[in-house]
Amino acid sequence: SSVFFCVNTLEYLYKGGRIGAATYAIGSKLDIRPTIKCNEEGKYVVCAKGHGRKGSLKKTVALAEKAAAAAIAQGRTVRLAVAHGDAEAEARAIADKLRAAFPQAGEVLFGQISPALVVHTGPGLVGVGVSVL
Repeated sequence: SSVFFCVNTLEYLYKGGRIGAATYAIGSKLDIRPTIKCNEEGKYVVCAKGHGRKGSLKKTVALAEKAAAAAIAQGRTVRLAVAHGDAEAEARAIADKLRAAFPQAGEVLFGQISPALVVHTGPGLVGVGVSVL
């Protein structure tokens, strides 16, 4: 199972000490936004970088689609999930896209992300999860 998160701003990652001042300054100026996930140790790691909000959301969805397609190709069943922190319209569009792309998925869950996570990443967080059953 994998969960990929797209942040709307680097500000909260910087304020929380998860990225340094140089990364924050350069990334903000160039409008580079990371797609992050938690590794096996529970630490945030960057798995892709996109330019602007649309680019970063596109990369986040592509990572989830790749994970789902690989599992389905192996004959496995997948459950997809889309969650957001004050980004409902974008998250609903992603959920609709995933439903259309993976009709064989068991289900596509939708909901809000816990405030405990959003406090570290800021509003506008979108998460896409792939659970292989």
